[in-house]
Amino acid sequence: THPSFELNKMVTGVHVHLVDTKTGEVFWDADFSTKKSLIGSKGARLTSNALPKNPSDVFHRPCIPADDPEPHLFDLSIQSTNGVYED
Repeated sequence: THPSFELNKMVTGVHVHLVDTKTGEVFWDADFSTKKSLIGSKGARLTSNALPKNPSDVFHRPCIPADDPEPHLFDLSIQSTNGVYED
């Protein structure tokens, strides 16, 4: 699973990209369909159990090796597929 996201406007889908800024490894690079928001009547949400539209898209848990003592920062971007939002 992954975090869920709530958006203030209705969108039909989002593209999610997550990269480790230290290593450059991409953990998420996938398109998802969204559902109607639970918070507001005009918003959209990406549920935590949603699967990528394309099963071959990059989407795996960001795990750092236990023997890596260095801090890792991650860059997360979310773009709507209909152009409403762009990170």
